[in-house]
Amino acid sequence: METHHIRAAGVGASLAGLAIALAGLLPLAARAAGDTTREYEVKAAYLVKLHGFVKNPETSTRPAGTLVIGILGQDPFGESFTPVEGKRIGEDVLTIRRYDRFTEDLALPDCHVLFIAKSEQTNLERILADLGRAPVLTVSDAEGFVETGGMIGLVLKDNRVRWEINRDTLEDAGLAASAQLLRNAVRVVGHASRDSTRKKGSSP
Repeated sequence: METHHIRAAGVGASLAGLAIALAGLLPLAARAAGDTTREYEVKAAYLVKLHGFVKNPETSTRPAGTLVIGILGQDPFGESFTPVEGKRIGEDVLTIRRYDRFTEDLALPDCHVLFIAKSEQTNLERILADLGRAPVLTVSDAEGFVETGGMIGLVLKDNRVRWEINRDTLEDAGLAASAQLLRNAVRVVGHASRDSTRKKGSSP
């Protein structure tokens, strides 16, 4: 598989360019050594695009034309979303909701995508239990996220942002990952017949 490398630019141009490259869900170079800004620009672009590769249940009551991304915990994205927040991404207007910390009265099920920051790692089980089977695509780069019951874990492999998938958790929430999303994952857990870990260096 071809890997796209996007040159660093202004935050707005960078995120827009990354989103275009991610239309095919290709792995992207995450950062130069020590450059976490670049890493989280890539991860921000993934949050915007991943929702399009997951089918929501037909019973969803969320209004059409919106894409709500929640960020729970200490926000690692800096200004990555600023140029596109409130703007139309494809057919949807992007809304970002930020929650400083987990409390049980948060309206997390209102989000289409929920990024759970590493600062909330000790609360992961409580957060996921609170969501239950709500059709919210949960994403995190916290260690062991998919094993804890999260849906998509963002991981660094060979200095590129890739993803792991918990297929059972997705389907329990009425969500269905596209064949492309599953095929390009570095690891899929759930469905014993589909469990796999791609060998280092193999093509997704």
